[in-house]
Amino acid sequence: MKKRKCTNCGSNSFIVQGDTKVCEYCRTVWDLPKQKTGNHAKKPMSKGAKIGLICAIIGLIVPISIGAAIFAEDNSWESIDWEAAYEHAFENIEQVDGWTQEIYQNIQVATRHWNDGDISYSDGTYYADLVELVGAPNSTHSWEFDGRVERSARWSTPIQNAETISVNITYDEESGMIIDKRLDSW
Repeated sequence: MKKRKCTNCGSNSFIVQGDTKVCEYCRTVWDLPKQKTGNHAKKPMSKGAKIGLICAIIGLIVPISIGAAIFAEDNSWESIDWEAAYEHAFENIEQVDGWTQEIYQNIQVATRHWNDGDISYSDGTYYADLVELVGAPNSTHSWEFDGRVERSARWSTPIQNAETISVNITYDEESGMIIDKRLDSW
């Protein structure tokens, strides 16, 4: 399959679920291309995919609102240099209370396993251990994805010129393991 990028966030990491794929970063749900056959009927989207789509839409409203002011000059997400934004956030991570480059680098994102439609995780850093190390996050939110509750935690600190560095951690509530980590600056 040709490598594709999510048009909403630029990620190229997807989870395939039946006839759909879900962006691991923003949870946008995409239909997979169908093989040409005589039957062109679409299968309905699963409940988990619908919930993921709703969460993705809600999750994009706030960043888009903030981003509208920042990128008003050309009003284009393509103008963002994501690699430079990550590098800037990584270089300035110490400005977020409790965080260092070493702590961020040592976070092990859990391996996701699919077994007959069930999801499990292994070999990841535990969220509780991270909180013990860096302190409580500034904000959290949760959602259900394929019958499992996932939570996102954000540590952020405003720095010069109204710019913010943000450390974002997503973890699976059942296993307690970290399943995604991300640095942002805006």
